[in-house]
Amino acid sequence: MSDKDFKALEICLTRSVSLLISSYMRTRLKTLRKHLPFIENSFIYPYNKGRIEGINNKIKVLNSVTYGYRNL
Repeated sequence: MSDKDFKALEICLTRSVSLLISSYMRTRLKTLRKHLPFIENSFIYPYNKGRIEGINNKIKVLNSVTYGYRNL
């Protein structure tokens, strides 16, 4: 079985839901179904936003370090 088997995920999400599961789980399944085309794109394309998140984190760290300085 492949790590990125979108068809298997799609089959799991489109099955009928048992009445025994909680309302929280139903809400999460509904959200996943709603975003299914975007999830498929993440399976197809190798792009992610990790580098941008790292840059944003460095900027936030620099801002927190400079809180004690009056003038830069």
